[in-house]
Amino acid sequence: MKVLVISTKCNKVNISNLKVDIVSWCDNELGLINLRDYDGIVFDMSDYYLNSYNVSSMRGVFEHHSISPDIIYDVLKKPETFIIVVGNPNTTVKQESILNLIGFSVSSEIRNGNTVTREKTGDRTFLKYLEKVKSYSYFLGENITISSHVQLKWCSGVGGYEMAGTLIPLLKNRADKILAAKLEPFTKMPSPYLYHKDNTVPSFGDIYLLPPIYGMDQNDMVSEILELYLGNEKPEPEWVKNIKVPSQEDIDDRLEQIGSKIADLTNEKNVLIQELENERQPIEILWKSDKPLEKSIERVLKSMGASIENDDENNTENAADCSFSYGSAHFAVEIKSTSKQMVDKNGLRQVRDWVEDLSDVGKEYKGLFIVSNEIGKKPDERSDNYLPENLIKYATSQEIAVISVKTLFEAYLKSKNDNKYAGIFFGKLHEKSGIIKLEIDE
Repeated sequence: MKVLVISTKCNKVNISNLKVDIVSWCDNELGLINLRDYDGIVFDMSDYYLNSYNVSSMRGVFEHHSISPDIIYDVLKKPETFIIVVGNPNTTVKQESILNLIGFSVSSEIRNGNTVTREKTGDRTFLKYLEKVKSYSYFLGENITISSHVQLKWCSGVGGYEMAGTLIPLLKNRADKILAAKLEPFTKMPSPYLYHKDNTVPSFGDIYLLPPIYGMDQNDMVSEILELYLGNEKPEPEWVKNIKVPSQEDIDDRLEQIGSKIADLTNEKNVLIQELENERQPIEILWKSDKPLEKSIERVLKSMGASIENDDENNTENAADCSFSYGSAHFAVEIKSTSKQMVDKNGLRQVRDWVEDLSDVGKEYKGLFIVSNEIGKKPDERSDNYLPENLIKYATSQEIAVISVKTLFEAYLKSKNDNKYAGIFFGKLHEKSGIIKLEIDE
């Protein structure tokens, strides 16, 4: 069950296992709430500012039409629903009483007193709460007027019927004036027929009009009202689980078998998810940048059979972005990512420096410049013209091979279909300089 409390000071309801939303009368967010989403609504009018009959700050109610007889009817026509008004139901909201907003009208009169008597009715829902009421500031009349909107919906399709209602007193003062009541609508045939209920007409949910308990904290007051109406359902005690019922053993066995199957399928699913993630990991080189791109490229080269030389453990400040070997060929790699179409000369110069530094250790390295240009675009939207002509000549003169991440990814895909292709690709990188492209027939 989902419950809404509209109040001025209530901000917490202490009811276990119950979903309660709380909003202030003076909050403009009230106009954005759809009351039809709730099974029960508490209109807390108990604050004395509200009882002054002047609540100009309740703009959200009327400006957004969040409360109307039509809406309340839609709430109450559902089974096991309720409306509880705490405080004077004739408290005005922008010149109309809260009860009128619900679709009913009951007269009230401002009178102070401290002598009350309890009615002996069949409805004892709020008996414990009403026993705490020691004083009052208003009482209710006995006549009810029902909105034409409600009457029309209530009796729709039921020829000849009208709608009426009565107040069932729950609490009175010594002068026999009603202080608390249950509002009970019912159908009737037009005069001269007698009032009577008719089972062919759908029943409303419950509507209660309750007085506040002056001096009681509003959080405690609303919590007690809801607890008495709904019953504070306690969680099932542990010992209940040990009590068996007929056929339970068979059902438990079936549940255990299903649970075991679900566990096995879940494990199989997780393995496949991880396998899929591993298979799709090379795609990262098409969209990552900077250090993450360097690591992704290392993984792709390794998956193609290359041996990574400068891993995390052996890396130094003077190490290339990546250095690797394939067979007897060694490569010093500079990786550049940019959102621009073209890269500048700095990357090529860095490759040259890496080659010189690494060649000091007694191995001959080939320079490799890997470019990811126009980061953020789809691969087929990126320009293949990412190196100016003068830099292509410079790369050729310095014996530096240049490829894009698109070319590397294409080579990776080919190597997965042909286990000899990686050797062809790395051989081409080692032998040629300038921009390297894959031939269609490779």
